[in-house]
Amino acid sequence: MALSALALLAARQDDPAAHDALRRATRHDHPEVRALAVQTLGRVFAEMERPLPPEVLDELAGIATGDPAFGPRFHARAVLRAAGRPVPPDNPGGVYVF
Repeated sequence: MALSALALLAARQDDPAAHDALRRATRHDHPEVRALAVQTLGRVFAEMERPLPPEVLDELAGIATGDPAFGPRFHARAVLRAAGRPVPPDNPGGVYVF
């Protein structure tokens, strides 16, 4: 719910503190929070109909390739794809075990 409130402030009032808090949440200790923060950050900029700033795109590219959890990587790749940016391969050279 906190991320939803931040998203509302960020999108409707273009509050810099809310944008910053969402970006910080992408580095949260819990992977579920990181995944939701990445997804929410992408939705905020889509709703505002503004392109993602270059520094946010760089952060998302880092998450897409370096986050240890699947959720944040998945959502970062989706946001990058929606922004028309190159999407790095997930787990290049890696192996998945099911």
